[in-house]
Amino acid sequence: MADRPSASPTRSGPTRTCVGCRMRAAKNDLVRVVARTGQAGDQTDDLSVAEAWLDVDGTHPGRGAYLHPALSCLDLAERRRALPRALRRTGGLDTERLREQMATLLSGDLPGSSRNRSKAGRDGDEHAMSAQQ
Repeated sequence: MADRPSASPTRSGPTRTCVGCRMRAAKNDLVRVVARTGQAGDQTDDLSVAEAWLDVDGTHPGRGAYLHPALSCLDLAERRRALPRALRRTGGLDTERLREQMATLLSGDLPGSSRNRSKAGRDGDEHAMSAQQ
């Protein structure tokens, strides 16, 4: 489990709990997952099974769940059936596309995946942080 970032107790700002490992971490250190049902143009007719998607920029509407950007946390969340519970889905939740998106995110090829890196050195108000306080 060394591939998960450790939670920093000294960091201020919003914290969330990873639904996979149940560790609390800063919101910026986790990725948001949302459930999407039959979108326009989709090939599926079954609306009871939703797909889990990464919400990299955090703008998708609806309930979200948070995971560390690590496949081990996704594995734990699937094994514990935590994602459908956190997203309040009574039907099934397909995580195949989420697994693909997570692998792409980890390789650094997902658009918007630089979100966490671009906020490095900034405080909660989006101002550059100085070394002195």
